[in-house]
Amino acid sequence: MADGPGWELRAERRLQVRAAIADARAGRPRVLCLDGASGMGKSSHLRRIIAEADGFTLIEAVGDPATYRPPFGVLQRL
Repeated sequence: MADGPGWELRAERRLQVRAAIADARAGRPRVLCLDGASGMGKSSHLRRIIAEADGFTLIEAVGDPATYRPPFGVLQRL
């Protein structure tokens, strides 16, 4: 399988991403949260999202245990 383990899940997630992009283009912005275990393909999935989101501003944040306090610490850094 060229796309590796978890491909079906990523394909389903891409449908959700496409719907979110369509909503944003129609004036209904959405927030996407991409999380998962190490090695699950988050980075490659993110590259595909970026490729489909022409004309959008990408805001990226990385969370770690130190950013959980204060609540929503990673969002405050944006």
